Amino acid sequence: LICQFLLMPIMAYGLGYIFLESNYERLGFLFVGCSPGGANSNLWTNMFGGDIDLSVTMTFISTLFSFAMTTFWIYFLGTPLVAKHIQIPYIQLAVALGSLFIPVSLGIVFKRYQPQKAEIVKKYVSKPFFLIILIIFPTLAVYSNQFIFFLMTWRHVVCGVLLGILGYTFGAGLAALFCQNRGQIIAISMETAIQNAGIAYVALTLALKSPYNDIARLPMIAFILLTTGPMVFVFYAIHFIGKRVR
Repeated sequence: LICQFLLMPIMAYGLGYIFLESNYERLGFLFVGCSPGGANSNLWTNMFGGDIDLSVTMTFISTLFSFAMTTFWIYFLGTPLVAKHIQIPYIQLAVALGSLFIPVSLGIVFKRYQPQKAEIVKKYVSKPFFLIILIIFPTLAVYSNQFIFFLMTWRHVVCGVLLGILGYTFGAGLAALFCQNRGQIIAISMETAIQNAGIAYVALTLALKSPYNDIARLPMIAFILLTTGPMVFVFYAIHFIGKRVR
């Protein structure tokens, strides 16, 4: 929670003021920084061999806390940027909670009563399935937002990359400082840096009219594509090759 709702919002706000030129862009970037953890963090934690139980638990808790913490940061830092009330998408947050809680509960029941089949699914199905999902989502995002690349500048790219790197670094560093094991360090690092950007996307659509919501989404989309997409695939390729070499 310290990483998710203290470090990430402050870093997003600071990077926005240093690199971004428009207050609408800064608002969009702040929204990413104070969003809860996303489902992609659970998928990547599993791919890297991290503590998936911890990852899912943290996603649930951060989404629960986001009703208060996201509201606080947007009111405290976001409202002054555009001098208007920003509506938090509470329905979307509730949907995110349900979409996490229901399938996880079904999975727990399946593993409890069919442990052998659950192990087969875990060993032969889960990782290939997760990898396909993690390839499809960024590809669709790039295809449906091609126009963004004509508007994106080096400022958006730098902000997106730096926030991701700082999130991974501080999450892993703080976990190591508190003597967590390797699996837990991976889970906390992923959970810190990979946000549920869908919350921010919906909020900006509700709060701002075009073209201001498009301007606000520029650094957010840069963060999603660069930090939770290609960058993590590079990390995973290094991890996979290193694992094979060992």
